[in-house]
Amino acid sequence: NLARLLKMQLQEPPASLHRSFSDLQGCNGKVFVDSDDLQDLSTLFGTVQGQVETLLVLCSRELLTRYWCLGEITTAFSNKVRVLSIILPDFCTPSDSWIEDELPTHSIALAGHGIGVAMVKDAVKQLLNAPLVQMPAKLTLQVMCNLTSTICAEQHPPKSIVLDDQTAEKQAPPTEYEDVILADETCIEAASAACIIKKALTAVMPPGRVELIPHILSFSQTLPATTRQVLLVCTNGVFRKKPVVAALLDAQRLPSPSAVLPVVAEPAFRFPTEAFFQELRKEGIAAQVRPEDADVANQCFEVVVRAIFTEIAVEVNPQGSEIVLGTQISLLAKRVQDRQTRRLPEQLAFSSLAANAISGDEDNFDEDN
Repeated sequence: NLARLLKMQLQEPPASLHRSFSDLQGCNGKVFVDSDDLQDLSTLFGTVQGQVETLLVLCSRELLTRYWCLGEITTAFSNKVRVLSIILPDFCTPSDSWIEDELPTHSIALAGHGIGVAMVKDAVKQLLNAPLVQMPAKLTLQVMCNLTSTICAEQHPPKSIVLDDQTAEKQAPPTEYEDVILADETCIEAASAACIIKKALTAVMPPGRVELIPHILSFSQTLPATTRQVLLVCTNGVFRKKPVVAALLDAQRLPSPSAVLPVVAEPAFRFPTEAFFQELRKEGIAAQVRPEDADVANQCFEVVVRAIFTEIAVEVNPQGSEIVLGTQISLLAKRVQDRQTRRLPEQLAFSSLAANAISGDEDNFDEDN
């Protein structure tokens, strides 16, 4: 998801950017994401060798165990291609012993492409000494703008740049947005999906309909009282994040409860089951979030989650092809504009609904979506 977001950011001309980020200058030339074509590694390595000016290496936890990534990195250094490492929060710098003992098991498949183990070891050592950008734990569009500016700089960046993630924290809480994107900002893939959704919706919404451009809600912000619709980015673990729980409870407690549209951004997302709801009751996360209402908070949150999935979810998979992603965004934009998503149950009805959910009266809920 981050690779797709970065490609969108790099290819976006300044004139089309949201006004808040109009100072960003995009990069010239084509941006290629390797995962778009992993069918022929010879072609991929040939592209890196002869057509790439800068190889951006997203250093994640699994990077050095992916042989095609090792092949690209080795090809780049062997052909003096500019390499910039983007260090993600979960990346662990490998030890010398790991490079000597474990790395060969992940790179042996490259021998058929003329890339030996010794070449890979040398390339990884060069990667660890290449210019790098350290990504913050929290991803925002402003962070992406700062990253893009660094990448597009004509000169190599200093040895190390640490991007600041405090910009969003310093902003005043939103007060007048009607559409809000709610995602697990502690997960970089979920945060990337949220940014992609915002950027893509901004590009396809009718001119002048500023109210339809969603705001990505930070965990440090409270839900605006003007919220009419929440776009919930569904990734595994999202319902166990206290700020997400708080925002969803707030969405129900508004004078006119918000609608919540589930947007599935993880192909392996597990829809809530009865086993999930049993775990939710035992964990009591909602009661921790709303201790003043601890006696009913857990039941009410369960009702909210069940109500969310009476709606047909929209899939937005940034890891798929650009054509499929464009179709998914078009469908999402239509759902956002139609305003047909049902609002959450009103608070006055919560006590009876919660009682029905706990007692097993679930006729009004379709957990299979």
